[in-house]
Order: sequence, then C-alpha cells, then structure tokens
Amino acid sequence: MRLCLRTTTLASLLAVSTSFAPAAHAGAAPQLNSSQVSVLVTASLVLSIPLAMSMGLARASEATGEASRRSDGKREKARPLPPMEVKAIEPAADGGHAVRLQVPDAPDQHATLQWPQGAPAPASRFEIGDVVYLDPTDTGAGWNVKDDDGQLLAFVPTAAAAADNGSQAW
Repeated sequence: MRLCLRTTTLASLLAVSTSFAPAAHAGAAPQLNSSQVSVLVTASLVLSIPLAMSMGLARASEATGEASRRSDGKREKARPLPPMEVKAIEPAADGGHAVRLQVPDAPDQHATLQWPQGAPAPASRFEIGDVVYLDPTDTGAGWNVKDDDGQLLAFVPTAAAAADNGSQAW
C-alpha cells in the first residue's frame, strides 16, 4: 500500500512538473514542437525509471531482511554434537548424494546429510567407518564437519540458516 502511494505521488509530481516546463517560454500559450515534446518525455523517463527501480530494490532488500528476522530474532544456534560414525554413502532419491551418520553405540542417535543433484558433492570426501566431528561455527549458523585430522569435509547449515535467501541456489 505504501509503495503504491509513493508511486502515485511520484507520478503525479512528475506530470505536474513537466506541465509547467513549457511555461518558461515568453508570451502566450506554449507551442511545443516534436523535438521539445521528445525532450520532455525523455526527461520524464530518465527521472522516473531509476526512482521506480530504486523503490523496487528497497522493497526487495526489506523482504530479504524479513526472511532473516522471520523467527523474531530467536534463531536457534548450532550446538555441539557428539562425534558420529559414517554408516553409509548412497545416492539420494533426487539424484544427489546422502551420507548416513550415527553416534557410535547409540543407534537411536543418527543423522543424514544430503546434497541435491548438481551441487558440489562433498560425499566423496567421506568413507564408511570414519568418525566425523560436527563443530558449531563461531556464529552458530551451522556445523563444520571434520575428520580425525581436522580436515574440513563439509558445512551443514542450521534449518534457519538454510532458509535464508542467501543460502539458496539461484
């Protein structure tokens, strides 16, 4: 609603301002030739298009900010997780890759990491039987998955971080 009102106001101001431009001619009613009309129309477009675009960009940036705040600022940060053993590496239903993990000696504590088809597949860095460590990042946006040597195998975002606009593939 606010954007519509701004656009209407802007259009009205431009229309009024261009109607007064020919009044600068000395004498009676203005007589515009085609060249002068062309200059006025071009000037109106040159001024209105960037303003309209900047309003659209401002609205898009507001939407991006809203996506980051959708949980009212109460985003759950990544917390430490126990070491997990790689149980299986298999193709996912969508053509991507999946790595199944399980906490050793705790079959009820498991996770599956999935990468969609076409995405860089860090699944090739995992080996069945290896133990991996999921260390939370400093910002709490996810976990760095590392092997015994501390080598980074993958990054796993939290659900909130994965839902952010900047985390999605374009």
